[in-house]
Amino acid sequence: TYDADDDDDDDDSDNGDYNDDEEDHNNNNKNVQIFQEVCIDPVVAYVVYAPISIRNMRKILNEENSSDFGILPWGFMISRDGNFDADDTYGSDHHRQKGSLLTFSFRVLVPAEAPLGVTLQNLTSIFTTTIEKIQNALDCEDDD
Repeated sequence: TYDADDDDDDDDSDNGDYNDDEEDHNNNNKNVQIFQEVCIDPVVAYVVYAPISIRNMRKILNEENSSDFGILPWGFMISRDGNFDADDTYGSDHHRQKGSLLTFSFRVLVPAEAPLGVTLQNLTSIFTTTIEKIQNALDCEDDD
């Protein structure tokens, strides 16, 4: 939901111990919304989402030029893998699905000055953590 009061970047509170970088970070987080689409049906389930600033969201909703900023969607899809349980008999109309296929996609901006090794470690950590969280949420076993 959009609330015009959320656009206020000025914080009237005066705290001498407050770090300006911390204030910018908190204001940036406060002014970010998540666009999300979810679909669940018998064939596939997917979640796609993207963080976007309220200012840029307003541009989209007002049909203004949105080519000056990027939207970096993330998401995942779970679908049938096409394999069936080995206990099914040939010709049976009652096939049980054996497994599923997880596909995920991330679009990430990486600073040019970031060392490649560190960047790859961070991305690998994000991917691994995402897969583990999806498996845990669905109570799945890791068959590797």
